[in-house]
Amino acid sequence: MRAFRCLRLCILTSLCLFAAMPATSEDTAARPDAASITVAHVGDRAISLAELDRAGGRSLSDLSQQLYEARVRALYQLLSTELLEREAHSRSMSADELLAREVTPQVTEVSDAEVEAFLTSQGGDTPRDARGRKQAQMYLGMKRQADAKREYVSTLFQKHGVRVALDPPPPLPKEEVLGPVTPAIGKPDAPVTIVAFSDYRCPYCRDLSHSIDELLHSHRDQVRVVYRHFPLHEDSEKLAHATLCADEQGKFPEYHRRLFSAKTGAEDTAQIARELGLDLQIFDACMSSKRFQARIEADRQEGRRLKINGTPTLFIDGQRLRGAQTLPRLTASVQEALRAAQALPAAQAQRAPQSASNLSSTQRAR
Repeated sequence: MRAFRCLRLCILTSLCLFAAMPATSEDTAARPDAASITVAHVGDRAISLAELDRAGGRSLSDLSQQLYEARVRALYQLLSTELLEREAHSRSMSADELLAREVTPQVTEVSDAEVEAFLTSQGGDTPRDARGRKQAQMYLGMKRQADAKREYVSTLFQKHGVRVALDPPPPLPKEEVLGPVTPAIGKPDAPVTIVAFSDYRCPYCRDLSHSIDELLHSHRDQVRVVYRHFPLHEDSEKLAHATLCADEQGKFPEYHRRLFSAKTGAEDTAQIARELGLDLQIFDACMSSKRFQARIEADRQEGRRLKINGTPTLFIDGQRLRGAQTLPRLTASVQEALRAAQALPAAQAQRAPQSASNLSSTQRAR
């Protein structure tokens, strides 16, 4: 069931709670910089690790990011186990007894109404027989248990003074995504733009769309999401075309969310348009004309130029993220982009007086 993949993503959201903890000067004092590490010599010229990383480009950066994320997962598990053991030892009990006392009482039973609401949210392809309902109940129970344990462990991170000195790999220079900036969801003049290459039959894109909606809710005036089409599955191109036809009538957000809210196919496009109150004559004419086929192909070609090999792929102010990112990861990336946007005017203001001073000095010299 797709829900169990979602549980794994849910459990891993806690990684962002500690991966961003700042290291102290003691942690960073002896840490070598990539520019100071020599990996090869050609005659008397030294080639640094930083130069190697730049030469490796996107493929090496992706591998570095995957290695970092694997280390973060392993570190979280290691720290969680040790923190639970330390806390249990300080209270003269086992780790299992500690969890039974502090976590288990916080976990409430999953109700039939919650199971029904969950099955409805998963769409029509989710089994609703007794076995399917049992699986859904197990998933919701496991998720609730994992959430409660994660919240308790986060208090131990603070109590026992955990510091993380594991640095993420340095980001590559920003990448420029060419082409249209519509359709979009969010404030048109938002300071942060996310460009999402997506596919309406991709389950990971569906997962990501829910996280993006939460992000847009929490950063209402700060984020705009531009959707570009990278269809890889059967029927995907027709579904993409339908969203662009809906956009002509100002209904892209609603149509887009409807496609991701349940299992849909090419045969459902007109029915969705009817449910959303679109002018069916205009919508059907748009679909029949295939006038957005060139636009979809242009999106696909731009994705290929950017060497996108799967969906979803995001660009948050030019920084690439691959896969169904969790809400904490999206939030951290947006906050970083906001800090960079706020720092830019200050840096420009600092440079301006210096430039004027240099100009005055030059004029006086003349």
